[in-house]
Amino acid sequence: MKTIYICWFIMAVAVNISDAQTSKGTKFLGLTLEIGAGRGETEGSYTGKYKGFSFAAAPQFSYFIADKWELGAGLGYSFSQTKYFDADDNSMGKGHSSEINPMLFVRRHLMLSEKVGFRTGPFASYSYVKSRYPDEASYSEDENIKVLSAGLNLGVEFFPVKRLGIVANLADVSYNYTKTTGSPAVSGKTKKINASLTNQLSLSVFYILGKK
Repeated sequence: MKTIYICWFIMAVAVNISDAQTSKGTKFLGLTLEIGAGRGETEGSYTGKYKGFSFAAAPQFSYFIADKWELGAGLGYSFSQTKYFDADDNSMGKGHSSEINPMLFVRRHLMLSEKVGFRTGPFASYSYVKSRYPDEASYSEDENIKVLSAGLNLGVEFFPVKRLGIVANLADVSYNYTKTTGSPAVSGKTKKINASLTNQLSLSVFYILGKK
């Protein structure tokens, strides 16, 4: 399956009640928003095209348990809608899916200077995805997907001013266990290790408010 990402934007707002961005006792309260759109062509047993739109929101809370060590949790929700065109029988269909994604993470902040640094650390997450597709799209199936993931994330962070920070995700390494239920054609279990560099825009912007 080939995909062209048209846009992918992530914005987060955080509240920090400590004087330093990464000192012990600092708290972040954030909201991440994602908007994506894409289109592509399918490959395999049928020929066709698709285009889709997605939206996601994920509030997060984290606490610095020690200088430069951050412990946090988040709860995400996402929705996507995809329109299909099957060139083999000249039919069209539309499907949608929703996902709930709680996450736990630990991050180590490695500052190169007062303004620039990296953040990295392990994470664990659970995802439940429910998809529903219309019957007229013969190649589409209703699916329920459960995913357990654990891995390591790397990002670069920049503080242009004292109370404003920008983070860009760079890479992920993760182990994923996936269980899919639905029709016999899509049901099954998979185990996979993923190692990838970010190939799309993935930015977080946070504003720091208040004092301890």
